[in-house]
Amino acid sequence: MDKDVSNISFLVRQRLEGHNEKVYHFPSDEIAKRYMRHNSADLPSLLVLQAVFLVGAHVSKERPERDTLKAMFFRRAKMLFEARVEWNRDYMVQAALLLTWHSDGVEDIAANAWYWVGTAARIATGRLYEVDD
Repeated sequence: MDKDVSNISFLVRQRLEGHNEKVYHFPSDEIAKRYMRHNSADLPSLLVLQAVFLVGAHVSKERPERDTLKAMFFRRAKMLFEARVEWNRDYMVQAALLLTWHSDGVEDIAANAWYWVGTAARIATGRLYEVDD
C-alpha cells in the first residue's frame, strides 16, 4: 500500500482536490535525521527549499491557514539554519535572504529583515563566526 507522506504532496493535493484520504500529513517542526544527510549535488538544499516554501506560503491560502503555513516553514528553515546542516555558503546566504520574508507582526518586520540581511552579509564575507574583542 503506497501512501504519499511528503508535505509538498499534501499541500498540492489538498489545493487541487480538496481533502484526500490517501494523503497523510504529520505536522511537525522536526525533520528526520535521514533527510538531513548531505545529498548528491543534483538535489536541492533542504534549507533553501524550506525557505522557498516560506515565501510561497505568502500567496498559497487565505488567512489564518496562510499564517500557519508561514510560521511552520519559517520554524523548519530556522531549525535547519541554526543546526548548520548546510555548509555551502551560497545556500546559506540564499536562505538567509529568503527568511527576510518572515515577521511575527507589523512592528517586527524591519527588525527581522535587518537581522537576516546582516546574517547573509556576514556569511557572504566569511565573518559569521568571528568574535569582536
